[in-house]
Amino acid sequence: MDWLTFITEIIKSIVWPVIILIIMVKLKQEFAQLISQLKHLKAGNVELDFDKEIKKIEDEADRAGLPPLSHDERKEEEKQKRTVLPNEIFLRVAKSDPQNAILETYKDFVILLKAYAIRFNISDQLNPHSIIIKLRRLNIISDSDVKIFKELYSLRNKVSNEKELNITKEQAREYRDLALRFIEQLKKMSN
Repeated sequence: MDWLTFITEIIKSIVWPVIILIIMVKLKQEFAQLISQLKHLKAGNVELDFDKEIKKIEDEADRAGLPPLSHDERKEEEKQKRTVLPNEIFLRVAKSDPQNAILETYKDFVILLKAYAIRFNISDQLNPHSIIIKLRRLNIISDSDVKIFKELYSLRNKVSNEKELNITKEQAREYRDLALRFIEQLKKMSN
């Protein structure tokens, strides 16, 4: 193989990747905007439609009779438990990093779950799954509530493990509202 053929082959092999790279750099903002609007992801064997997952949990919460969360209840819960990320800060985090907002919501959820576990004489040293099982055995929560917890946990894991998900601010807010509805149910049961 002579030098001319060698150089021609190298150029042939890198021309398409270079063209794609140039297009992506030139259209970076357009790609970013398009990607931010994605609500569905399929990567290998993993497929997630976040809107469907959230809607499924909302429907389950409605069927289970979890109380709707009013604006006043959200504020009151934040006042009582400073462990909950205040709504204004949550909204800022959700706007810039919705995935992190969901992860922080789950952390808050676990802290509140453990606080209510103590009210029901359940050790707060248990993991969230064990607390949920004990709450169910005591008939404090229903099978539907257990299912909602598992679905919230599953979504949190998907968000945590799938870095390519493009969660919107609205989806993060919906996730938070569902978690707070669950906690509101525990609050009512503890009174």
